[in-house]
Amino acid sequence: MFKGNTVIIIGAGASAEANLPIGSKLKDDISRLTDLKFELGDLIQGNKEFVRELKRCDCFSKDMGRLVSACKKVSAGVGFVSSVDNFLEIHADDGDVQVCAKCAITYLISKGERASKLAIDR
Repeated sequence: MFKGNTVIIIGAGASAEANLPIGSKLKDDISRLTDLKFELGDLIQGNKEFVRELKRCDCFSKDMGRLVSACKKVSAGVGFVSSVDNFLEIHADDGDVQVCAKCAITYLISKGERASKLAIDR
């Protein structure tokens, strides 16, 4: 049916039926994912895989304080806006928040795609 590499783009209406993340749930998931707690430099609450991916970003690779600060801003604020896009627009001048939020979006959508009805198990 499809030849070569194929990308399928689905609108939000079809996303829910395919078990893909939708806007309102995505905001809640982003808030939970970025709600991190550290004690003496060790992660005591949060997703270790997500934090490991964030640490790979140039802006956070050597500065955990920036990572923690950006995650706190995202976790605390994303639930108070009408959409994730609006949150990103509000924080357009904060590069750390942009990276953190976009990494969270990417992480959650990629996880959601693997668990969706559209996933292909090879």
